[in-house]
Amino acid sequence: MIHQERTGDIISTMLDFQKQNPTKMLPMWSMYQNENTCMIGLHAFPVIADAYMKGLTKSKPQDLINAMVISANQPGIDSTSGRAIYPSYYGQMHYLKKGYHPNGLVRTGVSVTLEHAYDDWTVALAANKSGDINVKNEFLKRGQYFENVWDTNTKFFRAKLNNGKFREPFDPRAYHREDFHDRDYTEGNAWQYLWFVPHDVYGLADMMGGKKAMADKLDQLFTLPYLGESTVGDVSGLIGDYAHGNEPCHHVGYLYNYVGQPWKTQKLIHQIDKEFYKAAPDGYIGNEDAGQMSAWYVFSAMGFYPVNPAGGIYVFGSPLLEEVQMNLENGNKFTIKANNISKENIYIQSVKLNGKPYKNVWIKHGDIVSGGTLEYNMGSKPSKWGAKTKPVPYADGTVQLND
Repeated sequence: MIHQERTGDIISTMLDFQKQNPTKMLPMWSMYQNENTCMIGLHAFPVIADAYMKGLTKSKPQDLINAMVISANQPGIDSTSGRAIYPSYYGQMHYLKKGYHPNGLVRTGVSVTLEHAYDDWTVALAANKSGDINVKNEFLKRGQYFENVWDTNTKFFRAKLNNGKFREPFDPRAYHREDFHDRDYTEGNAWQYLWFVPHDVYGLADMMGGKKAMADKLDQLFTLPYLGESTVGDVSGLIGDYAHGNEPCHHVGYLYNYVGQPWKTQKLIHQIDKEFYKAAPDGYIGNEDAGQMSAWYVFSAMGFYPVNPAGGIYVFGSPLLEEVQMNLENGNKFTIKANNISKENIYIQSVKLNGKPYKNVWIKHGDIVSGGTLEYNMGSKPSKWGAKTKPVPYADGTVQLND
């Protein structure tokens, strides 16, 4: 939003990095001019796709697409053991052949499958804009691979073995197994990774049995009995089994907007702010992780958040500040006002965009960078504002890829 020129330079640097990288991979977790590949996913893809969708990239569109496709198709397994080469490519050969990462051969196969499916969808998003239909179709199919680890009986994403069977026994609140390579989830459990389909939230709701079933499942997540802080790194800041101290959960509180209950999101945002962003020695939960913990706060303080980080759609929460003004690089100003906000007045009663009533629970990136004023009118009681709204788009300025 506010550093568009720099964003374009960062994307160009990513492509230069790939050209000089012997593995031909885009950066995964670069630090001090080195790639330490310490975390899962290929999340350069959504960064590139998001910048491209917003018109911020300086490279040729096909160069962007090619860079992502090359990274996405690296085999990444040891030819002798068949195990994923940890921690670099996470066994893409298995993923490409089977449509999922088999546990026992790929560490934390459920989490890796879910995150790669999202990353692949963002390639399809960029390819759709560039006109590369073949890449779009291939990666749109791969973007649905999360379905391959879905258990219709338990209604959780579960570890699947190389033979196609789900691993037993199964406990959705368990964090890890003793064997390092056989862990099902990365720094989390089945409850926390249940929601990692940011590119197809409505599809996930259908898998659960519909919007009401998803709303009930969200209620259950936030009210599960406290079992104590996990020994797994970064699983902290618990509300039920929601873990704000770990980034894969950060979008989950906003999902009530997709099921017609936005007031529950509004209450949660203020609860998270109150409990986990305090001016005290122990007032900051988790760790900063490249700025994401702060990014959640900055977005949420303005009253919205990118549930799908690529695509330029921001889903409303509840503002934490009375007024925010963004001085944009293009010379425009975007002002956000929360009228009548207080400790008690945390619920949105109505919204105006540039003086006109606004009923959607989301706003487009284009509306923000065009400049103007977003006004929230706040009250102390939940309202039905936003309960019956247009579906949240998956991206700004493109067809619904998942239709």
